[in-house]
Amino acid sequence: MIVRANIVTKLETGLTDSEISKALVGFTDADGVSSYAKAGISACVKAGVVTGRSNSMIAPQDYITRAEVGDRGRFC
Repeated sequence: MIVRANIVTKLETGLTDSEISKALVGFTDADGVSSYAKAGISACVKAGVVTGRSNSMIAPQDYITRAEVGDRGRFC
């Protein structure tokens, strides 16, 4: 849903495979990101829409919380 919001608000970022890896490298649980979701999660991280559960965790299998949404993710 957040990735689609990025597209609508023109925050879409076309990322290369290298950029996707770089966006997720700081998260210790990045290996838990499903392959279909890596590009979308990376785009959200790069755009500053999602900051992660902490500086080192993205929590890819959990529900996202308000605290994980960066300032650019606050659309209202």
